[in-house]
Amino acid sequence: MMISVEQLQGYTIRGTDGEIGKLHDVYFDDVSWKVLFLLVDTRPWIVGRLVLVAPAALGDPDTESRVFPMSLTKAEVENGPSVEEHKPVSRQHAADVAKYWDRPFFGPGDPRFDLGLELDPPATQPETNKAPADDPHLRSAGDIRNHHVDTPDGRCGHIEDWIVDLDTWTIRDVVIDTTDWWPGGQVTIPCTEIASMSWDEKSVQVRLSKEALAARARSR
Repeated sequence: MMISVEQLQGYTIRGTDGEIGKLHDVYFDDVSWKVLFLLVDTRPWIVGRLVLVAPAALGDPDTESRVFPMSLTKAEVENGPSVEEHKPVSRQHAADVAKYWDRPFFGPGDPRFDLGLELDPPATQPETNKAPADDPHLRSAGDIRNHHVDTPDGRCGHIEDWIVDLDTWTIRDVVIDTTDWWPGGQVTIPCTEIASMSWDEKSVQVRLSKEALAARARSR
């Protein structure tokens, strides 16, 4: 099932003993494009608590009621690790969260990634992704929304949304708002067409040219 992050936001997360909160955001790895954690807003049930949970804890969604069942109790979530909104999640923090939920934490880009085998974090990070030292590859979809999008021949718009495959919890596509450049409004491209990201400049570089993006927009 394919769904956008924007559509996912606000889904009710229901534990084994009642409602836990609302799905607020997703944290993904920008190398493998795997969704590693979901950010759940437990307010007002727990004041000021935004918690990270693994997608594996969720069952199949009820799209009509906008509900995700979860195999956790309210007490487990209440005592679980939290995170501050818009604060980067470090690899060590992510590993600690995974440990709490009894989920293996694995290194992106490794052939064992999909097997769920625990790996040590890499010593160095690729030059193409200049993320802060404490946030090498994990980022929230919400933080990247509105980042500028640059093609090899100039700026073409900004990030509007991400498309998630719920069967594998993988981000497949990025939705680009091209209103300021192309009157078509939006164009969707595979994440594999993203060449790099710059957190300092709040920009995303894609491999496609402006003309290639315009052709995709015309073919919608």
